[in-house]
Amino acid sequence: MSGDFNGDGYADLAIGASGENAGAGALTVLYGSASGLRTAGARTITPNTPGIPGSSEKGDRFGARVTLTRGTGLTVSAPGENSGDGAVWSLRGATASGATSFGPSATGVPTTGAPNYGSVLP
Repeated sequence: MSGDFNGDGYADLAIGASGENAGAGALTVLYGSASGLRTAGARTITPNTPGIPGSSEKGDRFGARVTLTRGTGLTVSAPGENSGDGAVWSLRGATASGATSFGPSATGVPTTGAPNYGSVLP
């Protein structure tokens, strides 16, 4: 997913790696510059990142889906969170500051049968 996550006027790239770390998953952000994307200063985000709600567990698949929201925000899913219930995180840009998360119960979706909430995002 590409967008300008840090507001510097250059295109950045967010890459979900849901199989990383025994399937716990991760999100990596590469920042753009006048000469293109750069790996220096890349940021990796997981639910273990300070400021991100929750914690990483094997099989969560954090980063399975990543979408751009509000121009600079990111929505990240982990359909395996809580043994297949699933969850979605809303990030303000590519930072942990102000991050929120919610699962199926918050929107009235039953958790019977492992709904894998967040497995489909627009």
